[in-house]
Amino acid sequence: MNEKVAKKWVKALRSGKYKQTRHGKLRIGDAFCCLGVLCDLYIKEKPQEEWYDMVNIAPGVYSFLGAQHFLPDPVVEWADATSAGHDWSCKLIRLLPNMNDQGSTFSEIADYIEKHTKEL
Repeated sequence: MNEKVAKKWVKALRSGKYKQTRHGKLRIGDAFCCLGVLCDLYIKEKPQEEWYDMVNIAPGVYSFLGAQHFLPDPVVEWADATSAGHDWSCKLIRLLPNMNDQGSTFSEIADYIEKHTKEL
């Protein structure tokens, strides 16, 4: 994974600026899952992109680049989440959201990302 992006992500997760949701969605209202935080960082660097409020389909739920539950491909590519031939993309898509939804705090998830980014 791109170390610069990982550091921004870890900082954002620990910042206290993001309210956490545990409902299997990137974003619900003003609350984010850990992957939703990464998507929000992508938006800050690519302001032409934005969250889509699915008010007519699922009130309070947002999608990003067509995704509600997983990282969209442009975010995976931006974060270089498939680097070094490792299965970091799989960990991002499966392990981190599971940690998030099963009760891990953003700080605990940040610790995991920090510990494992160097291996990847």
